[in-house]
Amino acid sequence: MGSLYSNVLDLKETGLVQALTSHRLDSQSDRRRFYDQVRLGPEQLVFCQQVHGNKVEVILQPSRPYPYPLPLAEADAIITNQVDLAIAVFTADCIPVFILDLCTCSIGIVHAGWRGTYKLISAKAIQSMQKHFGTKPVNCLVYLGVSIQQSCYQVSQDLADQFERHFGPDVRTSDNKLNLHFANIQQLVNVGVPFESISVSPFCTACRTDLFYSFRVERESAGRLISLIRLLPNSD
Repeated sequence: MGSLYSNVLDLKETGLVQALTSHRLDSQSDRRRFYDQVRLGPEQLVFCQQVHGNKVEVILQPSRPYPYPLPLAEADAIITNQVDLAIAVFTADCIPVFILDLCTCSIGIVHAGWRGTYKLISAKAIQSMQKHFGTKPVNCLVYLGVSIQQSCYQVSQDLADQFERHFGPDVRTSDNKLNLHFANIQQLVNVGVPFESISVSPFCTACRTDLFYSFRVERESAGRLISLIRLLPNSD
């Protein structure tokens, strides 16, 4: 049977982290096989109650057992420097943003939908890492994971206008298709992450519902993809 996830190779190749996004997990059997494949126990996974905001949850000290399967708090980003603890977000078109600080060995994961993107959640995650871990943005690698692409993301005139005022004209097309990748990259660069240190998944959730979930396409029947990042034990 095939793999139920895709690795974030840009980060995996550092040898410091496990970073990946699940494919469709349409049954309990799929979910069990996914956790087996990624060699992850429930006690090693933490996540938040996602509310499309810009709050960042910080995990500074090991505190097991975590309240699995309950979320830690209302937040849309998690940062930590704890080894062998997977931090995760759940998406179905929104962008999972993976962050790795190569020097302090701290990590972050962000759920960036249009609301969180507008509220600069990716930038706030970097700023929280600066505050808590001494991160320098120039030392970060960032990956914008599988999500809906601009060609499939048409929004209202009003929302497109709001984004243009906030991020400039290049964030939208004349027919109101938003580029959430552009908006997240812009805010990351504005807080000091080098442009060349940011990479983007080429996959579109709306175009590839054979592999991924898309709320735009499937509406209420859409499941959620799991994106996670974990510092490996030998990375310290």
